[in-house]
Amino acid sequence: MKHPISLLIWLGLGACGENQLHVLDTSDNESAEGTGSNQAPSPPGVRIAPDSPSPEDDLRCQLSQPSVDPDGQDLTYRISWEVDGSTTENDTDLVVSDQTLAGQTWVCMMVASDGLEESPPGVDQVLVSAENRAPGAPVVHISPASPGENHGLECQISEAATDPDGDEVMYRYVWSANGKSIEETGSIISSDWTAEGDSWSCTVTPTDGELEGESATDSVEIGEAAYGGDVTGESGLVYDASACSYCPDNDWYIPDKAFDDNTGTSANSWVVPWNGGPEWISVDYGEGNEKVITYYGLMGSAFHEGYRAKDWQLEGSSDEVSWDVLHQVTDADLAYVMYGGEPFTYYGFSNMTAYRYYRIYVTDNMGGQPYNNEVGIVEIEMMENAPAE
Repeated sequence: MKHPISLLIWLGLGACGENQLHVLDTSDNESAEGTGSNQAPSPPGVRIAPDSPSPEDDLRCQLSQPSVDPDGQDLTYRISWEVDGSTTENDTDLVVSDQTLAGQTWVCMMVASDGLEESPPGVDQVLVSAENRAPGAPVVHISPASPGENHGLECQISEAATDPDGDEVMYRYVWSANGKSIEETGSIISSDWTAEGDSWSCTVTPTDGELEGESATDSVEIGEAAYGGDVTGESGLVYDASACSYCPDNDWYIPDKAFDDNTGTSANSWVVPWNGGPEWISVDYGEGNEKVITYYGLMGSAFHEGYRAKDWQLEGSSDEVSWDVLHQVTDADLAYVMYGGEPFTYYGFSNMTAYRYYRIYVTDNMGGQPYNNEVGIVEIEMMENAPAE
């Protein structure tokens, strides 16, 4: 006796708009019509997906187990839906979310037919959730993964949390250093907070405005500060100043002198008459070449120790009109550099913004001398953070 072999074929929409599943019997069994003793197919297995829908979900009636026809005949399937006990006019496998409401019970009934008799119905039902559900957990990481104490930290969401109800998801950030929470609640922490040897963690909790979902956490260890090299000597940069001594007739003390990397000759300085200030000196890195400066050094004045800058601000700008104060110094004691070679004084600060323009904005000097009063800077260096993984 040969056993029947069945092939499942989706035929798509039937003549009446029904989604039908056709089962083609490839056996050589004698047909039921020839015997006169046709038997009904078995009930099909049915599943509605998803099994715990929200009002935003479409419902799909799926064939989970094909019917078996004892006579080996071709089968088609017919679908009908009920909602809260009432029959609908939908005879397709899909109920779109616009047709459902929270709290409704939807039933899908599927019967198989061999053309003569129908099977008992296969049935599945789902309840459209009426309760708000919490979002799932996000995936987060701290960038950079190997920071120095001069690097700011950013808590980044690499995989967003998903809300099962389709609600908008918001996030709450909690930072902790060495196991203790801090007051900052944003996604970014400046390097003002970090120190070498610290252990930092960021915990992100998703919420849909009513319910909080599962939190996610990432941690990093803070290493020593690391900066790149001086970027004020790059080709194509433009230097400017509020004024300079003997210019424009002579170029002895123009602003370029403070960025020429020449520390051996005191005359290679930016110098300007001091009349109570302020006076400033700037560098333009150019459009598309903006820098995130976080470290800079100054070599003090030549000719007289009273010409040294005492109070100043380092400022950044994107348009050379509006300036942001990035670092402020009062009562400085820079080296007096009559013959060159004396050390720089360096300053670190937190900055995560790339600016095109930077300037030293001097508001006071060390007092000049009785017969002359000037302010000058022999050399200026500016550095960015070294890259961190």
